[in-house]
Amino acid sequence: MAAESVARAAVATTDKATPSSEASDQTQAESAPAEGGRRDPFLIPKEPKGGDLAEQMEGIGPLPPGKRGLLISQLRLEGVVRQSGDKPMIAVVANTTNRAYFLRENDEVYNGVVSKITPDSIYFTENVRTPGGPMGSREVIKRLGSGPGENR
Repeated sequence: MAAESVARAAVATTDKATPSSEASDQTQAESAPAEGGRRDPFLIPKEPKGGDLAEQMEGIGPLPPGKRGLLISQLRLEGVVRQSGDKPMIAVVANTTNRAYFLRENDEVYNGVVSKITPDSIYFTENVRTPGGPMGSREVIKRLGSGPGENR
């Protein structure tokens, strides 16, 4: 009888250890590359955490072409043009791909509207989602020479 109880105890401990070892094997398979340094093509890669652009782009999908697909956070002001004294100003902006766009007052971009253009800056009214869920708006100003990495 003593031998039966020892055998049952041994079987019970191996049964308990099996699920935890399977779980650890699964986490190792998800995080480690497969043999030969290649990733398993049948595993879905995990999304990277953080990053302000990743947070902004979450759930957006492909952006529309042209001005309507511009994100305010990715724009930098390259210059401002005025044809004559009575005509409104035109802002020349560039996005991360260094493609130039001409924006006028009241032009819509993906996440806002151009509210005002001055000789040295452009003002946007950006639509933002607050942590509680409702949409809000804020004013964003892009000035000449104030882009990241520019020393003007």
